[in-house]
Amino acid sequence: ALSLHDALPICSDVLVRTRVDLDRLVLVASHSFAAKLPADVPDLSAMRWIVRENGSGTREALEDAASREGLSMDQLQISLVLPNNAAIRQAVEAGAGAALISALVVGTSIADGRLQTLPFEAPEREFALISHRDRLPTLAQKALKAHLHGR
Repeated sequence: ALSLHDALPICSDVLVRTRVDLDRLVLVASHSFAAKLPADVPDLSAMRWIVRENGSGTREALEDAASREGLSMDQLQISLVLPNNAAIRQAVEAGAGAALISALVVGTSIADGRLQTLPFEAPEREFALISHRDRLPTLAQKALKAHLHGR
């Protein structure tokens, strides 16, 4: 078996973790939504949020950011909970709120001017392949690894 994860530590003698990419979460909003916010660091509790479902790494990053501000998720104005990043990107582009989301997901939308980033400090996160040390990879797994490593 082969798995792709973000930032999961591996404490195992039989599992191998191989880094394949880095990403950074960014706080984004449509230009019309962002125009209603203060120019400096936004007040997390005053923003309408579009978030991922419980258990997602992106949501956990927002929970951590809120906690650092002394806030719980219940104190945030969550307007939509969506199951994937593409849906979140589209809702933010439509002006439904702001989101903390992967820079890889919204890079084109930022470059095209559909979204803008807001001041927010978010750590880099690492994406890694997790595989079993003693199992031979299938042809599909070898192809995925080669693609991810740019070969």
